[in-house]
Amino acid sequence: MFEMKAEKMFLFLNEQIKSQTSFIALVGSHNYNLADEKSDYDFKLFVYPTFLDLYNDAKKNGHDTKVHDCDLKTTDIRKFKDCLVKSSINFIETLYSDDIFIPTTEDEELDKANKEMINFLIHNREALAAMNIKYLIKVCRSTIQARLNGFTNNGNYKAAAEAFKTAVILKRYLDNRMNHDDNSFLNAIKFSKEDSFREPYFQIRNKSITDNKILRLIDMATKNMETVIEKGGFDLLEKDHIMANALDMVLKKAVAKRVQIELNNKYKK
Repeated sequence: MFEMKAEKMFLFLNEQIKSQTSFIALVGSHNYNLADEKSDYDFKLFVYPTFLDLYNDAKKNGHDTKVHDCDLKTTDIRKFKDCLVKSSINFIETLYSDDIFIPTTEDEELDKANKEMINFLIHNREALAAMNIKYLIKVCRSTIQARLNGFTNNGNYKAAAEAFKTAVILKRYLDNRMNHDDNSFLNAIKFSKEDSFREPYFQIRNKSITDNKILRLIDMATKNMETVIEKGGFDLLEKDHIMANALDMVLKKAVAKRVQIELNNKYKK
């Protein structure tokens, strides 16, 4: 598989989408440091709405496409808050991408507003990751069960590996929070070459161990996860409404500035 970068991916977009792009980020196995020679490149693209999008209440959300054999998921920037509040590891990881490309335009004011919004996201990413831990736990439990069903019912080994990874990451993340790690989520999702998690993960994904062994590994990882949840009382935590409201204000400001500049440019005499 050839190497793909976020900036290069941006060049393949059509001109309309380019003009609406806030940023594009590498996600998935290459971002977790869990890629092998067969791994695809996955990117998330966040776009601003146009005035007509606002007028027609249209949102570009969850649109999946293939670009040069890479997976690209497009999301309206207005949905960023909802996606973070309704937490999932695979969405939060966007804030921890090793490869984020922020395009520039001919309008310095527009670029400044976009960068201010992105800087807020990156600077506050640990607080944003922890904004709704109770719901994050719920989503992870649901993900583990769905992926486990995919394995037991359909023999999907990639799904089994995802179930195992989800349980391990959540356990690591909550452990890190109990240990007052300032980079709790970052250190939970990044796997070094020496990480002991890598061997069983690839054994599951590459079908190099028995199905019974796979089920035991997932069961053990899930039980370890649940032990930490109970120990830390994490499923009793309430949503951080202050951070959620701050995020909402930042996103609204960035969208308002974007549309204001669009209208000024379109209707100026």
